[in-house]
Amino acid sequence: ALSGHHIPDLPDELAELEHLEVLELSETQIPRLPDSVCRLWSLKVLNLKYAPIRELPISPHWGDTLASLDLSRSSITELPFEVKQLKKLKTLNCSKTDITVLPETVAELPTLEILDLGNTHICELPYFFGSLKRLEKLYLDGTLIDGLPLSFWDLTDLKSLSLSNTPLAELPEEISGLRSLERLHLYGTRLS
Repeated sequence: ALSGHHIPDLPDELAELEHLEVLELSETQIPRLPDSVCRLWSLKVLNLKYAPIRELPISPHWGDTLASLDLSRSSITELPFEVKQLKKLKTLNCSKTDITVLPETVAELPTLEILDLGNTHICELPYFFGSLKRLEKLYLDGTLIDGLPLSFWDLTDLKSLSLSNTPLAELPEEISGLRSLERLHLYGTRLS
């Protein structure tokens, strides 16, 4: 793990670690991911928490391996279109970033189970959101979301939903369709 170290850059030789599964770069000073990281064929976990990285290159090599991507508190301002290539991604954490829009390609992540968008600048969920059929945990707390798209009620595997500290003022009756829901956090909303 390189977390917490003030490493300015990663060596190109990193690509030679063909069996590397976990790359922990949280709290480093690396401003961008070098091409060598994109050549890590076996990468399953990439942690960039607190990293000053502004752009995220998505490697086609990660499509069948990357299961967890943590961008929380990083300098990322948008998810790249290519995020759809991460077909095995189960956990995506974008909390406390400056992301304002969720790209439509997120709908093409068939194995996504946990999505954390808490304390981002997102003000609405896209219409396609219901296509995330395997989603079990969704964190939207501290966002500007004041309503949910109609497709949202198709998330039949959703077990945990946090909408705390949002401007949400109404909870539609369709919420009864979320049959797997076990936890619902609504404190700090405008629900009456």
